[in-house]
Amino acid sequence: MKKLALSCAFVASLMAFAPTAQADTISIRGDAWCPYNCDPKDSNPGYMIEIAKEVFEKAGHTVDYQTLTWSRALEKVKAGEFSAAVGAAKDDAPELVYGASPLGKQANTFAVRADDAFSYKDISSLDGKAMGVIAGYAYTDELNAYIEKNKADPKKVQAAAGDDALTTNLNKLVAKRVDLVLDDGNVLANQITTQKLDGKVKVIQSPLPTINLHIAFSPANPKSKEYVELLDKGVEEMRKSGKLATILSKYGVKDWQ
Repeated sequence: MKKLALSCAFVASLMAFAPTAQADTISIRGDAWCPYNCDPKDSNPGYMIEIAKEVFEKAGHTVDYQTLTWSRALEKVKAGEFSAAVGAAKDDAPELVYGASPLGKQANTFAVRADDAFSYKDISSLDGKAMGVIAGYAYTDELNAYIEKNKADPKKVQAAAGDDALTTNLNKLVAKRVDLVLDDGNVLANQITTQKLDGKVKVIQSPLPTINLHIAFSPANPKSKEYVELLDKGVEEMRKSGKLATILSKYGVKDWQ
């Protein structure tokens, strides 16, 4: 009886220390889009990545974040080769699995040369302007239609691709090869500072509606719903504890709620 009791106690102790759920490697991909997601080798890899690590690693999972061109990231996440795309909006990829709460809000706007008095009122404001955009990005419905209609005319639209697409567009702006660069206001401000273009390039006040941003998960992965629910719950806990505010402050970003 004593041996049996000891054996039962031993088994119970093993069960107590056994993981309650399978530990997964959650692979997150996206093109570098700082401050949302930055260089994966940097100590500040982007606030969305820090949030993901805080939530998923606390649950026993591992986060694998690497950069990839946006079009390839979406393609491979949709196919299930990677778990999630970071910085996704529902207009980008409605097929992906989204949480109930966003991880930020995108406010698209324009970068112009410092001496340019350009302001945007409506699509007619683009007349006579060459605009730099990033291939595969979704903006507003009106701008998306304009880009699609004029993508073959470099006097109106020039789409850059690759890991350094925004760098390319801002260099074109300084060189007067384009007149405007369209992107998220936070991303533009960060990249202008990174490229030491302050005084040469400025960001105008956003005239466009905001768009919710997410870490969105693969429809091919049966655990995606579990992941978004875990992320939603974890972010709310971080908001209540003050951890979210601490992370956001490192990037000069305010809570979107």
